[in-house]
Amino acid sequence: MVFMRQGLFLLLLLAALFSVLALQSAFERVAVETPQQESFLEPAPMQEAYPEHAPRLLKSLPDVLMESKSVAEIDLTEYFENPCEGALDFVAAYDSENLAIYLEDGVVRVAPHAGFLGNTPVVFYAGNDYRQTAGNPISLRVVEELDDIDIDGAASFTARETPEFAVQFRNGLAGGNDGVSLSSTSSASLQKVSWKKSGQTASFATGFAEPSWSRASFTATVAEEDAREFQPGTQLFRVQVEKDGVLYVKQKEFSWGVLALNPDKNFYAPNEQAFIGIAVLDDAGHMVCNAAVELLVTDPSGRSTVLSTANGLITISPECSVLGATTTPDYYAFYATGAAGVYELRLTAETRAGTQTINDSFAVQETAFDVRRSGPTRIYPSGSHEMSIEVKAGKGFQGKIIERVPLSFNITPQPGLRVTVQENAKELEWVVFLEAGDSITLNYEFAAPPISPHLFFVGPLSIGLWSESRTWAIASDATANLIMFWDGTEGSIPDGWTCISCTPLSGLNDRYIRADAAYSEAAGGASTHTHTVGGYNSGTQSATNNANPDLGVASNTHTHTITASIGYADNLPLYRSLIVIKYDAGTGIPLTLPLGVIGLFNNTVPDNWVQYSEQNNYYIRGSDVPNSTGGSNTHSHSAGGTLTTTVTGEVAKGTGTANALAQTAHSHTINAGTTDAPNSEPPYKTIILGKLTVDNDALPNGLIGMFNATPGSSWTVISGLPGGAMNSKFLKASDSYGSTGGNTQHSHADVTGLTSTGETESADNKAGLGPSSGAAKAHSHTGISLSSFSNADNAPLYSNVILAYYAKANLKIAQHRIYQDNSMVLGAGTLRCNLTSAYGENVGDGECDNVSNGNLAVNTLHRAEFWLCNDVNLGEAATFDYFNHNLTTNKEYQIGEFYDACYHGDGAIPVPFSSCSYDADTGVVSVNALGLSISAGGSRSATSCEWVMYNFTTGSPPDQVKAQSQANVTGVSSGTNPFTGTLN
Repeated sequence: MVFMRQGLFLLLLLAALFSVLALQSAFERVAVETPQQESFLEPAPMQEAYPEHAPRLLKSLPDVLMESKSVAEIDLTEYFENPCEGALDFVAAYDSENLAIYLEDGVVRVAPHAGFLGNTPVVFYAGNDYRQTAGNPISLRVVEELDDIDIDGAASFTARETPEFAVQFRNGLAGGNDGVSLSSTSSASLQKVSWKKSGQTASFATGFAEPSWSRASFTATVAEEDAREFQPGTQLFRVQVEKDGVLYVKQKEFSWGVLALNPDKNFYAPNEQAFIGIAVLDDAGHMVCNAAVELLVTDPSGRSTVLSTANGLITISPECSVLGATTTPDYYAFYATGAAGVYELRLTAETRAGTQTINDSFAVQETAFDVRRSGPTRIYPSGSHEMSIEVKAGKGFQGKIIERVPLSFNITPQPGLRVTVQENAKELEWVVFLEAGDSITLNYEFAAPPISPHLFFVGPLSIGLWSESRTWAIASDATANLIMFWDGTEGSIPDGWTCISCTPLSGLNDRYIRADAAYSEAAGGASTHTHTVGGYNSGTQSATNNANPDLGVASNTHTHTITASIGYADNLPLYRSLIVIKYDAGTGIPLTLPLGVIGLFNNTVPDNWVQYSEQNNYYIRGSDVPNSTGGSNTHSHSAGGTLTTTVTGEVAKGTGTANALAQTAHSHTINAGTTDAPNSEPPYKTIILGKLTVDNDALPNGLIGMFNATPGSSWTVISGLPGGAMNSKFLKASDSYGSTGGNTQHSHADVTGLTSTGETESADNKAGLGPSSGAAKAHSHTGISLSSFSNADNAPLYSNVILAYYAKANLKIAQHRIYQDNSMVLGAGTLRCNLTSAYGENVGDGECDNVSNGNLAVNTLHRAEFWLCNDVNLGEAATFDYFNHNLTTNKEYQIGEFYDACYHGDGAIPVPFSSCSYDADTGVVSVNALGLSISAGGSRSATSCEWVMYNFTTGSPPDQVKAQSQANVTGVSSGTNPFTGTLN
């Protein structure tokens, strides 16, 4: 049982039973430890002085009937009154095994734990500085499906649609609902709902009571101005109806803006090619680049065309996975229009989270103005972005062209552009003079606010009375945020980092950490579980008496059916809690890390880090209170039940001396036993934790970061599908990486040797001289067994994070050699010089010339070869633009002849570079590599290295060659500049 309090007044609670656990931002939690789970404790009374100052209960609180996946809200300030000044403080006494209850500003939120169905009592208390008043005890009943309320509406809405739902009352709520109060809430982004019924319309802020209606149905439409403020992803629509002392609660999950279509024009001409941009977002509003997308286009004649990623008619942009601004849609398709009319669009996208579908359309028709947009479809919410609008006039026009953008956009001033602020938008205004056939291009630059993920809308563009028929959607999707651990207090979290495990009922609070391909805070699992049994044996009875003719006495060999009762057990594997923090500043991934941060590794922790051995052998559980431990990797259940009144085995009653015999229909209670205690760990993989010992240290290669979205190219995801090393694994700390264990489910062995109590329905029956074949009135059973336990899931409540391995490109010159040879065949000819290096290092000093030691022949063709390797495991590919080799150090030594051809490759057939050259004044050979990519590798091989080569001829004195030179790989797009040393 747990008490929940909110506010600052002091509760005089039973000292032996109550302890304040934590003060959390807007509310506090107070836990009550009880010797028996089913007991229901009440708080100790407040001081007896000033009874007239006690809070008053204004009306009875309602019982609650709710669906298992709903959250009920009750405003306690409507039920309690404070006779004194100030706000009341509230406490809830409830069964924490089955419920989570949170209070904030007098509003209580009740959420049943996953898997709980049934009834549980709750009592709310209101208090002030003087006394405490208990509300009436209420019963909270959780059902799998509440059929008293139907909510009908689409599962997915486009970003341009306003969600609408039809609500129907049934059963006891169906006829005559005078006095019913309606309220609705959704995610934080939903502020208003417009209710329509019987011609009446009312708009009110979420959570406030709506005027009563007598009919049994209504339609709810989200206010248009509020729908535009939605965060794309999953939303909740909830209806609460209170009638006859019962609060009915049902909610519907829907997605908004997870699919978007952006045709480049509103109106097309017949037989014109349409360019259609498509965006696919996940439940959290982040981009998805591996969806199976299908666009069904139906023309005015009814003929359909399928464009899809499967048939290659929808292209996935290579920029999709590049976080930041882009003018190329993540998915796009071309479609050739035909005759005039409306073209219906049905877009379907299948992702790992499921399948979403939206409907849209565009028109082919003659129009006074032909408008085509070119602008960003996705932005990183920093910096400026440009929208370009091309207008071709079909008729003359003189006047204003007006574009609408969000109020939050900052518009860069420019000549000829006037910006005005309206109630719900900014208007951008150009004054133009156009003759029929004229074209004009309008551009503006905007900066969006740092909100992500989010959908912004610009347009429609209006030209006099003419207007576009749709808006242009721009997705704001910032880079993935790095997530790490912290074992200090919440107040000591470094600047730029935010706790995402410190707020109850949200984030990663009280959730185990599990690696997966997609981020999800409330990913799954349950806090408790139980089992059913598929077999039983009711055992044998302990005593018999004589019985004879007339049926109605249980025989001495009778059996019972059994109703088993298996107790609940925790889904809490052995854990140690840590605070989970997310980097919210800058690009979402810092360049340096703060002192004390805790990270994940798959090998020995790097310099400036120490292994965080305190966590070893524990699962990681997010919390607002770090370093607390609990749970167990094994568990057992109480196992009992009832021998029911369904009895098999009767004998006759006699008429002689009275004997106490058992009636045929009688029952027993099974004395509960205990199951075995198997290991019930979920699937895990061990991982090494390290703690940073210095401040502002650079991200180390080998760090395994947690993310809420797929990170950039320096990171390799190791929790993705298919075959990700950490996919679907819970994180269990260890001093070594990679050990696996655990299972998705568990069961229990048969429970045997149970006994029962005496029978409860008895009769004094007369028995004759017959055999001893009747069961005595006072008998019990022994040898009872319960068997065939069902499987139960092992997963505790968990959050999914994306795991990625950090490794910047680390391009090195692994080998430099010179062959005397007249071909461009790698390794052919007579080796004259050979310099090598170890993995992760550049070649060092050496000598090779045709002056002092005669390594190089005079006036002879040679080939220089350089082996460039990306010495990093699981890291990003290294790309470079050009390669410079200072073959000589001064003008005294010159190449006799340079051949303007440079090559790269690993085999006998090299690939030419686009160009290379030799500067005789500087002695520099320059190779234009044009972004040659070299993959990462844990060792040097053909896949992680690339040969670069060219021919040159040595001269004769004074045009001699001395390869006392410097080689640089420059223009590396990411990673370090790998070499500044000399090759002698």
